[in-house]
Amino acid sequence: MKTKKLNMLFVLLPMLLVFGSCNKDDDASDVPQEARGLPMRVTIVFEPGQLGAMSTNDFLQLDMQQFGSDHKDSVSTSFICTRTFELTAMAIKEWAADDLQKSPGTDHRLLILTSPELLRCLKGVTLRDDDQVLVLKTHLADAKAAGPEERTHVLNVSFSDAVRQAIVRRKDYYEEVYADSVREKQIVQKEFGPYTIVREFSTMQVADSLNETLHELFPEKMIGYDYQIDLDMVGDFDVDNLCLTNVDETADMSNLSEDAFLLGYTHWVNPITATNVFCQPMQFIDLGVFNRSYEWYWITNRGDNNWPQAVIIGEPGNTEEKLDYIIPKYNLRSWLERWLATPDDMPEEEWAPKAKFSVWESRIVKQKL
Repeated sequence: MKTKKLNMLFVLLPMLLVFGSCNKDDDASDVPQEARGLPMRVTIVFEPGQLGAMSTNDFLQLDMQQFGSDHKDSVSTSFICTRTFELTAMAIKEWAADDLQKSPGTDHRLLILTSPELLRCLKGVTLRDDDQVLVLKTHLADAKAAGPEERTHVLNVSFSDAVRQAIVRRKDYYEEVYADSVREKQIVQKEFGPYTIVREFSTMQVADSLNETLHELFPEKMIGYDYQIDLDMVGDFDVDNLCLTNVDETADMSNLSEDAFLLGYTHWVNPITATNVFCQPMQFIDLGVFNRSYEWYWITNRGDNNWPQAVIIGEPGNTEEKLDYIIPKYNLRSWLERWLATPDDMPEEEWAPKAKFSVWESRIVKQKL
């Protein structure tokens, strides 16, 4: 298996770290929070390799860190991020088994899974009767099928409005830039798309309204899917069900930089086809930390006449490239504050404010100001 990487900095964090603060006035201030029996314990789990490079997950972690700091006398916080799903599942089992022996007096424990991919890591895990699970980007039915009964919650963000804005923006751009070519070639046939959704890894549908919005707008079109940028490395792609099967849980998910980089080249589509059809290609790139590798392709190909066609899902990695973003804000800290106040009275399903569509021109203007 090839493991060549770009010369980029990705921060790969240890499997399980504690970032909550200790009470300096306590005689046991140098003892980890979990060992001091704080009444509330929260752990957030990230997909393998999906932490670092200031991706969306990093902002979720910052929410957790601030929440733990604000409530250091009542809440212990920790996170899990490994290199494989196998190691992640083991870490979750250890967390679940860490009961009264190491956490005396813990009244409530909350496990946060940042992706539907992590639901399978709950298989074989025995939770306490009062443990709760919060899953992000996940349909409620899928979460409840894997999580504890009546103690499973989901928190999602809708991309619907942002997707619609992106499609209109791309349409206007193509009609302006290719107006002369369309007129010279006397092109009559025009089409929306093709549209492609690129996920870093998916065996399940993601609850962000991206797929649903595209199908609602273009029910007659086939939406392209590329759920894994190195299929041979992780599993087999099921064309009929558009997901991975026979997944290798031991596959190292932190070595996909090169594949993400190549997406910028291999996914570019000529807006004027060989059969003289004027189309409006667009890719929705959702690769987490590997969005940075995709961006690096365009940074290193600034002299190319082909501009990016993609909308990237996640936090902007730069302000100078002609890349647009759909930025999800999960407001995890707000959810945790309410959970802390009424841990047994949280809604099963909640949608945070809608994702923001961010265009590259506005970021350049802000930077200059």
